[in-house]
Amino acid sequence: MMEEERQRVLAALSSAVEEIRYRAVQRLMAIYDEPPVEYLLQGLGDESWRVRKCVVENLVLAKPTADLMDALIHSLGDEDNAGLRNSASEVLLKIGSPTLPNLEKLVREGDKDERKIAADILGDIGDRAAVPALVKCLQDPDENVRAAAGEALGMLGDSSVAPHLAELLRQDGLVVQLSCLDALDRLEAIVPLAIAEQLLGTRPLRSHLYRIMARMTDPSVIPILMEGLSARGRVERAAAARALVRQYMKGERQKQVEMQVAVARASSDRIADSLRAMLESPAIDDQEAAARILGWTGRLDVVPDLIHAARDDLLREVIHESILLIGPKSAEVLHDLQDAMGRSEQVLAVDLLGHFGQASSLPWIIDLSLSGDLEVADAAQRSLAKIGGVSAIPTLISYIKRNFKDGARGVSSALVVLGNKHHHEVIEQILPMLDGTESGLRQVAADILCQVAHKTNLNIIIRLIGDEDAKVREAAVRAMGRVGGEEAVEKLRVALTDESPQVRATATKALGVREDPEVRKILKVALRDSEPWVVREALHALGQSGDEDIVETLLAYAWNPNGLVALEAVRAVNRIGWHGDVSWLIRAGRHPDPEVVKEVLAGSERWAIDDARKVLVEALGDRHWDVRMAAVKKIGEMNDPGAKQAVFEKLQTEEDELVKESMESILEVGKGNVLDD
Repeated sequence: MMEEERQRVLAALSSAVEEIRYRAVQRLMAIYDEPPVEYLLQGLGDESWRVRKCVVENLVLAKPTADLMDALIHSLGDEDNAGLRNSASEVLLKIGSPTLPNLEKLVREGDKDERKIAADILGDIGDRAAVPALVKCLQDPDENVRAAAGEALGMLGDSSVAPHLAELLRQDGLVVQLSCLDALDRLEAIVPLAIAEQLLGTRPLRSHLYRIMARMTDPSVIPILMEGLSARGRVERAAAARALVRQYMKGERQKQVEMQVAVARASSDRIADSLRAMLESPAIDDQEAAARILGWTGRLDVVPDLIHAARDDLLREVIHESILLIGPKSAEVLHDLQDAMGRSEQVLAVDLLGHFGQASSLPWIIDLSLSGDLEVADAAQRSLAKIGGVSAIPTLISYIKRNFKDGARGVSSALVVLGNKHHHEVIEQILPMLDGTESGLRQVAADILCQVAHKTNLNIIIRLIGDEDAKVREAAVRAMGRVGGEEAVEKLRVALTDESPQVRATATKALGVREDPEVRKILKVALRDSEPWVVREALHALGQSGDEDIVETLLAYAWNPNGLVALEAVRAVNRIGWHGDVSWLIRAGRHPDPEVVKEVLAGSERWAIDDARKVLVEALGDRHWDVRMAAVKKIGEMNDPGAKQAVFEKLQTEEDELVKESMESILEVGKGNVLDD
């Protein structure tokens, strides 16, 4: 019977139907311990890619015989069947090192095409044991074989072959020189400068030579690379630029300065135009190199090109460094460009202006500090704090006085930053603004003062807590919580009776950060406030304490009609980690606000499984789909059979597709599993 099947399979290999041949080669490996080589080669040379691929995969897994290896090697010379040659090469490559003796023999004795293919495969295999055979190939009479050997040696990573490759550069033709240069580059080898200079007259080699020159330590390569910046070919110019940057990055500071000076002196319109064009290259390495070298030129006329290129976030840092190198004279160009700048350019420009620190930049930076774009506004505020230091304070104060009605958030933030450095000076100039009658200006002044205030300014803060303006009192209460000592508790307790709910909420929040048992008593008083906002802050603060003694107090708010209050109460209980009487859990789990119920479910894993199951199963019938979804997810995490049974039952009536999908997932219905009884 086996022999009959073999005959059918062998006959099927010649079928006109691809699928039949494909199935035949699949079966071939199963019915023979060592399939006949001639039929394996037939499959490897099949016109169908699928058939060839199937044979390759099977041969790689099988133990190669001597006959098969000989046949594969012989197939590399088949001039009539490219598919067979490629498939045989793939098998030899995947078998790897065991094929080396056969390939090394072929690289010595085969015809020129076979020698080249053998050299290619040896390089792809990557076994350094092939180095001696490939080095000998560098003397092969055929240049394509020599080129293949050079390329293969580069892939093997053995730097000891570098002298052989460098020597070949002196005497061989272009094809071999290109492969040797590529190999030397892969090996990160250093080529004698004399050899490299000898080859610079051959234009196709220049880009390869520039890459190798990037690693040379001889200072005379710098002028050569600079000359390459104005080469005719785009590829050459890019290679020279990248090599210059690599020389720069690995150099000491003195060398870097010397390179910058040399580029600035040699800079010409032609070089600048070449670098500008390189900024438009699709390769980010080329763009980065061009941006960096443009900074070394010191030319103001390249600043617009650099700013435009800064739209790419990957280049922003390099361009920032380059424009800084060009120096403060760039500020005027940046001012002229402001109307044409997009968001990224504005962020970069305003940051640069902050570094340059010129007072002439203040008006534009102030305008940008009021931008609705937070990234632009933040950058402008940082720059405002840098420009002029103490000398900028009067300018910023003056701006606030003129523009407080339109909003002065950015300038206020800058004054706060300055206040952290020049505390006394900012306080001194802010205080007179508090004596005015304009409420908006007084509010801005109080907010700035209270953000920069120290403990030494408590007398001012205490005075402001009694101010008639609620916004001023709110800022003062916030500051009292930040800088006040023991005396702050009493001031904040009094603030809990303020007529403004914002002030009371701020006082509650300020008290909440203090770890003092006496404060908890005060916060319990805040729970009786008529304003839900204040109650929420008190609940949050009490939940942070971790004190289980206050849980009974918190539970009273877990079913408060106000959903936000109830939510904060449940969060506080969960945060404390309490798991006592379950009746509160069940009651809170029936709250009309779905967010409250989901928070109850989120903490259910702390409870005994029987207690948690009651809440979870009940939530499966909630009218809100997201609550049902949360219950299903939690049941899946807890993996409780009883709760899963409830999910199985609810699945029959669930209408929401997302919830049904989640139910099926935890029940593994899609996998054909049966729910356990």
